[in-house]
Amino acid sequence: MTRNNTTNEYLERYYAQAEDLNVWFGSGKINLEVAELLLKKYNSSNKRLALQAHEYSKGGLVRKRRINPYHLTLYKHILMFFGLSLECYLKGILIKRKIINPLNADKKSLSSECTRHLSVKMFSLFRKPTDDESQTITRLQRAVFSGKYPIEKNMLNINTYTGYLDQDIKSARKMIKDLQKDWDKLRFVS
Repeated sequence: MTRNNTTNEYLERYYAQAEDLNVWFGSGKINLEVAELLLKKYNSSNKRLALQAHEYSKGGLVRKRRINPYHLTLYKHILMFFGLSLECYLKGILIKRKIINPLNADKKSLSSECTRHLSVKMFSLFRKPTDDESQTITRLQRAVFSGKYPIEKNMLNINTYTGYLDQDIKSARKMIKDLQKDWDKLRFVS
């Protein structure tokens, strides 16, 4: 009897969390913080590398700079975490607006709508994205899918992240801000 009560309590908490905007936004915020931290490391390493290259080109004494080579390859992971952040914020809004269901009909697992990764189609449920935003979402989506692997899943996509990195980060931040503004309006609505 107590096992059933414990299971029911757990399920009730699970339902509440799946539908709670704060849970989705908390996850989005954590992913955003990780993305910003990795971006800081990436930018710092690139700045040090540029300074070192400048010193070499001048022919003067080169100061020893600690450059972590792994930080120079973080671009895919940076975009992956920006994509995951945008995805969590977006799903929270769509659940709150009752556009997507957080749970399957049996209420024992997340719905397929919630387990799908970020896409232009999903973002279109929030608002129509601009052409630049659509391209950014497509690149973020690819980063989310392939960021968990040490190399790109498809050889033809190698180095396609860095060409748009600054633009994609700026666009992702703007879309996240739009979702956060909407969250401020929705979080007190029952």
